[in-house]
Amino acid sequence: MGTIAAVAFAVMTGQSAEVAMGVGLPIAVLMQMLIIGFFAITSFTMGKADEYAEQANPNGLDFLLISTISLRGLLYAVVAFITVYFGEHAADWINNNSPKVLLEGLGLGARLVPAIGFAMLLKIMWSKQVAGVFFIGFVATTYLKLPIMAVAIIGGSIAVLYFYFSGNSNNNQSQAQEFEDGI
Repeated sequence: MGTIAAVAFAVMTGQSAEVAMGVGLPIAVLMQMLIIGFFAITSFTMGKADEYAEQANPNGLDFLLISTISLRGLLYAVVAFITVYFGEHAADWINNNSPKVLLEGLGLGARLVPAIGFAMLLKIMWSKQVAGVFFIGFVATTYLKLPIMAVAIIGGSIAVLYFYFSGNSNNNQSQAQEFEDGI
């Protein structure tokens, strides 16, 4: 939903993608809160679904599934409509009345989002065993100008080679010998 708002804002006002993303992020957060509220409200259907399952009532289960999915789709449609319909006037008002420094700050914040995501990923995955791999990948993309896909393919190939040549594949070989005779 934030993407819809960001694209609509960028197209209607002619702002840069960074500024549009900065405007779209609050819409995305709002939509996330609405979805969490929707799930909380519709959580009562879980007990009813269990009841229908115990009764072997597929029609009841179908009704619950279709109705909750339809309500969720309606929620998305209403928010998208409001965002785009009122977006032009709201976007013009924001564009004309917001200080330039605020719009630039939103753009800067939007450019920081990938770095924050990468930092969160590193915080979860960081260990002494993988530190060297991260730095090799960083050097390959930054200084050697390799595309990320090429670095991923090279990394995957090295991981497979390491697995086979480090002795980890012994279990697979012994199992293959046990079933050598076939069916």
